[in-house]
Amino acid sequence: MKGLSVLSFWLLGLSVLGNVSIPGYENFSSNARQWADSIYHTLDLELKVAQILVSNQSEFVADFKKQIPQPGFIIGNTDYSTSGIQKPGFALSTFIVPELKNISSQNDHTISFPDEKSMILMGQEHQMQLKNLLANKLYPKGKPVFVASGKYSPLWMDGEVIGYENYSSRDILWMPVSHGNETGGKPGIRLFQMPRQVISLIPSRLPDISFKDTAHKTPVMSSGNWRKEPVTEIAIEQVLNDGMLLLTDDYELDYMRLLAAFKDRWLPESLLSKICRIVLAFKYDAINKLVTHQLDFSVEEEELMLRHAYENAIMLFQWQHRSPFPIQELNIRVGFYDNTKGNAEYFRAMAQNHVVSPLDLADDVNYDLIFWLIDSFEDVKVDVNGFISHLKRTYNGTKVVMVYAGDLDEIPFTRLPRHLDALIASPANIPYSWSSLAQVAFGGIATIKKDASYYFNADLLELQREIEASRLKYGTPLEAGLNKEMLSKTDKLIHDAIRQKATPGAQLLIIRNGVVAWHKSYGFHTYENFQPVLNTDLYDLASITKMSATLPALMKLYDEGRWRLADSLKSYLPESDTTDKRAITMRQLLLHESGLPAFIPFHISTLDRTKLIGDLYSRRRSATHPFQVDERLWMNRTAVLRDDLYRSVSDLRFSIPVARDLYLDGTYTDSIYNQTLLARLNSNSYRYSDLNFLLLQRITENLTGHSLDQYVSKNFYGPMGASSLTYNPWKIMAVENVVPTENDVAFRRQLLRGYVHDQAAALMGGVAGHAGLFGNANDLGKMMQMYLNNGVYGYRRYLNSETIKFFSARQNQNSRRGLGFDKPEPDPDKVSPAGKLASPQSFGHSGFSGTIAWADPEYNLVYVFLSNRIHPNQYNRLLIQENIRTKLQDIIYESILEE
Repeated sequence: MKGLSVLSFWLLGLSVLGNVSIPGYENFSSNARQWADSIYHTLDLELKVAQILVSNQSEFVADFKKQIPQPGFIIGNTDYSTSGIQKPGFALSTFIVPELKNISSQNDHTISFPDEKSMILMGQEHQMQLKNLLANKLYPKGKPVFVASGKYSPLWMDGEVIGYENYSSRDILWMPVSHGNETGGKPGIRLFQMPRQVISLIPSRLPDISFKDTAHKTPVMSSGNWRKEPVTEIAIEQVLNDGMLLLTDDYELDYMRLLAAFKDRWLPESLLSKICRIVLAFKYDAINKLVTHQLDFSVEEEELMLRHAYENAIMLFQWQHRSPFPIQELNIRVGFYDNTKGNAEYFRAMAQNHVVSPLDLADDVNYDLIFWLIDSFEDVKVDVNGFISHLKRTYNGTKVVMVYAGDLDEIPFTRLPRHLDALIASPANIPYSWSSLAQVAFGGIATIKKDASYYFNADLLELQREIEASRLKYGTPLEAGLNKEMLSKTDKLIHDAIRQKATPGAQLLIIRNGVVAWHKSYGFHTYENFQPVLNTDLYDLASITKMSATLPALMKLYDEGRWRLADSLKSYLPESDTTDKRAITMRQLLLHESGLPAFIPFHISTLDRTKLIGDLYSRRRSATHPFQVDERLWMNRTAVLRDDLYRSVSDLRFSIPVARDLYLDGTYTDSIYNQTLLARLNSNSYRYSDLNFLLLQRITENLTGHSLDQYVSKNFYGPMGASSLTYNPWKIMAVENVVPTENDVAFRRQLLRGYVHDQAAALMGGVAGHAGLFGNANDLGKMMQMYLNNGVYGYRRYLNSETIKFFSARQNQNSRRGLGFDKPEPDPDKVSPAGKLASPQSFGHSGFSGTIAWADPEYNLVYVFLSNRIHPNQYNRLLIQENIRTKLQDIIYESILEE
């Protein structure tokens, strides 16, 4: 019989598998046996013969001849509706045996079940989890009969097959132990190629299969000696007598031949009776248990299991002497060359979380690293070495990394090409694999060495590398140990705040255990609802600048021994020696215990008093005071800027950009410092003051010889891959990517977008120690994660761990503050910048514009919330009055799962 093979149904009870016998009728429920006995006698010979055949032609239905009964079983697709096979409604219907390569997700938003070529590279733990997941999905009440494809037997057997090297998983119909007291078991199915003649009278016994449970070192199935008998010695009479089914690759042909053998009495019908009754009883018990629709793995726990499995299957190969991985610093120029059919967009989108790079290669850029993205070599006929050489000639000095997702058998080399610096490969060409490949490339996901001898030879496997994860991973709430349903309450809280006009929009970032669990944007740039907020948009961070610019610069200099906490101001600013500020210490400046006033309205002195008619401010709105600058304060309409200080066009003198088309005399910055040093000094009890950080900025710049923005960009933001953290974003990007703040009707008379809101920082050209930094939540989260990692991020140490622990600790009883960091308020009667559930070890800072960034070492948690609550005017305090920021933080703590 052409293509005819033999399968054995071993339908066992619920006992732990030990010595296994061929199942008898008693294994099935009494109802199943009664139904099988009664129905068997009503069937004609044609239907009986069809019931014992298993077709391996899942696509045969389209050409199926109606005059031929359908087979008892088809190995094929789980989706009955698309396969054209009617869902079984009674036990005579064709029973679909799900095949691994046909398992898929229900929609594009979930992750599909991997095929066997992907699973073979997944760790043994992942393989077992996925097998159990699939079994429960397909057959939730009893678990399914299941057939894998023909290459990777280790996936579908609990141990190894002993004594027969050519045994394949295609030979195994797999059925896990069933639930409760239901009939079922874990049957193995043996498949043999049958002789060309349907009948063979050679009275040989079929050999037993030995299984070995590698975990418990005990036999799982009955042991026996494997006999490599020629297929011609197998008797069909013996096969049917032992209760086996017949597997065929040509159902129509083999059905007709087998039917003829029974009609012509070459085979007695008594052989058919036993196996057909077993089939009928089995299908009766199973018919209401099999899931017959496409599979959906959108349940959070299931999706996470699949995510981890796909991540585990990724491999990295690179030359030892020119290894591009791990990427130590991210202030590099990255390019992409796309040879895919579309999924590479997921790689690029994930890469943008780490580096900002154009989507296509530009001719005039000297790239440090080029990712060659490819998902099939069938359509891309290319000389690999030649193409890589071309890239390296065109972009002198670049390294080239091939990123491949798809059938690994297609890769056209067995050794790593000499010009290729590295290969990152996944056996699955699905969107999540491409996202994971990018996370591997940029250090969010680790790679481990694995047995890939199914695909690659020893020469290539020698170059397989293990890389630790050292940057943020972009994952799911469950992966971060957070309750997704609870976290969703943050959505409602932010949407309610937007509806109440507490802010036009916002960004929210939640990181736990190094995993970005929540990264969302809400609302619009303005209340006109014209431009939605994107995760990549920049916000004015306001006073977060203190913690994220001035403080890290000072801590680095502290590590280098360039200053001490007890040092006085006169040691670094000699001009203070003749003032009462000379004895202020660095410690007092960082703790806001210097005695300096909270702020000085420096911009007021740049107004032209000679042209002012009446008082500058009024407590009532009137024709003379139409400009509201606070809840109960209006500004005089005749207030204008001094002509001797401002110009609308910059030149060598008027060089400080205060706003769009507004430039200040370049010497005025010194006036700001002079006014600070001449300010009235109060007691040195705690008083929060921007002036402290204006002085710390100047100290930092004197010590480094660089402006503050240049220093932190070079030493922190660039290497960290946090390029959105920047001063004066209007200089480097389109202002449309920056969320606007106030419509400044009183001072600059324009909507501020890309220019700092804080007036003092504006007069300093946008670069100040207390304000001026812009950024998005993602990049600010990297800075906070570096703090949480005690100074390490992305394979590099930025700060000494003891320095961060010391600076972020509460220093004395005078205030809650750390050195430059804010802390939770220990007094319950006072307003705290942090939520009530934040630990005493936590630290962070908030910003006047409606921002906060907070880290909690006790919970390994980072929380970032950015908003422009001061749009269109700064006296909108609804976000503050409603405690939106702290309420959000409390929700996050409440979502933490017990470990």
